[in-house]
Amino acid sequence: MSFTPSRSQSPVSSESDPAVGPCPFLIQVYHQFHTRNHILDVLDDVVPSIEIYGWMNMSLYELGVFIAEKILFQQEDTKHPEWMLQFRFVFHDRFKGRPSSRDMGTICLHNPKLFQGSKLLKATGMKCGDRIDVCIKPNKIRLRK
Repeated sequence: MSFTPSRSQSPVSSESDPAVGPCPFLIQVYHQFHTRNHILDVLDDVVPSIEIYGWMNMSLYELGVFIAEKILFQQEDTKHPEWMLQFRFVFHDRFKGRPSSRDMGTICLHNPKLFQGSKLLKATGMKCGDRIDVCIKPNKIRLRK
């Protein structure tokens, strides 16, 4: 019997092992409902954050599901899939000498194919050590039904 470990079962893998995938890294996720965080608040760790282990070949939708499990599905009043998550990564731009951010995309938890749900983290330009700011908004179009 052949056993191929999945990404969630193998925290210590390498780029050279194609059956497992690349090595996971720690992602700092800063979140806020209905608005984005200020860039300096994210870089100074002033706003609430969670830590998630992820991979550069994971999609924005997969990252959104991890965030939803840690934040949204823990409370009774936010335990529905009708959420939109807007991602951006925050970093210190060494060329400009100041903090900066770049939009990564938007996903809907109820449909992975909407917006940029299938976009990979490595396609967004994110690097290890960048922090992710997430704006969590209810999807009002779906909630009206």
